[in-house]
Amino acid sequence: MQRLYYFSEELQKSSLTKLIKSLTLNRRGGETMKKIMKYLSAHVMYNSIVHAVTGIGVGILIARPLVGEHPVRWGIALIVVGIAGHLYALMAKK
Repeated sequence: MQRLYYFSEELQKSSLTKLIKSLTLNRRGGETMKKIMKYLSAHVMYNSIVHAVTGIGVGILIARPLVGEHPVRWGIALIVVGIAGHLYALMAKK
């Protein structure tokens, strides 16, 4: 009985792995992600800043009563800056 459960767990993991690989490698999104990851891995400080700004934006949206006036505007603005940072990484040419 345990052997059958072990086999099905392996099967589920392998199917999930195949699905993830097919979604990331065979579609345009996979190539886009690779290009962004390549740029961000070469520019570590830029990567840190972009993700810190985005994280602060998300944090402001979560804790909005504690921020002060217009927390939604600040949160969304910082998230937009983070998204723009990722788009820059996509558009940058080496």
